[in-house]
Amino acid sequence: MTVDKTKRILTIYCLFNDCEEVEYREITDYISVSKKTIQRDMHFLKQAGLIRYTFDRKAKAFIPQKAIDTKPIFPKNTVKRRYMERIIRLCRIITNIDGVDDPIEWYNEQFPGLSARTRQRDFLLLNELGVCIKYCPTDGFTAGYWQCNFSGAYSLRTITKNNM
Repeated sequence: MTVDKTKRILTIYCLFNDCEEVEYREITDYISVSKKTIQRDMHFLKQAGLIRYTFDRKAKAFIPQKAIDTKPIFPKNTVKRRYMERIIRLCRIITNIDGVDDPIEWYNEQFPGLSARTRQRDFLLLNELGVCIKYCPTDGFTAGYWQCNFSGAYSLRTITKNNM
């Protein structure tokens, strides 16, 4: 069994975000998929404006380029467009949630009009991928607090392998 498409795409996004170079072997260490599937996922992320890269033949690796806010090229199909919008939203959360004091307030400001249920689903999926978003209650005398952090692509290895 393989990792579902969304987790696979987010894992590749995190690798490109966290690493100076990415080899096919490195991606397949995290997710057991074919080279063609990896290429399709990378193309999808590039169309979504989330990653840019060049290929270094000498190093046999992709070199991530710092994205200059590339505009997404949305598909005409409504279902595919909504899926791309979801991936873009999840990647924005991964990139920006670290250290946020109140993730619910931040989420509502960033994505107005989305339901609480959508937020809950997003946070649940991201928690499975190593993006820690949780409320920590205290002893009852002091207010609780939110904990938001992301330990990076290398934390994904055990999570994605266990979800296969």
